[in-house]
Amino acid sequence: MTIYRKLLIRLKRKYPQYSIRVCRRHLKDNLYGSTTHIAKNQFTIIINSKLDENDACHTLTHEFAHVAAWDEFVIHNQEHGPIWGIEHSRCYQVFEELITELNTQ
Repeated sequence: MTIYRKLLIRLKRKYPQYSIRVCRRHLKDNLYGSTTHIAKNQFTIIINSKLDENDACHTLTHEFAHVAAWDEFVIHNQEHGPIWGIEHSRCYQVFEELITELNTQ
């Protein structure tokens, strides 16, 4: 199983209150990923299929933070506000823990 897939599983476990569909698709070269709100607690995350695994993992943490901070975006129109920053740190910590585990095996 790839690091990307393992990270995806761990992030979904971290945020069980959300239904998140994640897929990899060809996007414009300057777009790494996107998050779309579908319905209450339901989201779709798209990760650019051109990204290598490392960039895809970083983008996945970024987009999961958008899910967790969605209300901040809607209410305060802050795409990368303080709540997003906190959630991104939490998501990135999941990634760092995974890498640490893999490096100690």
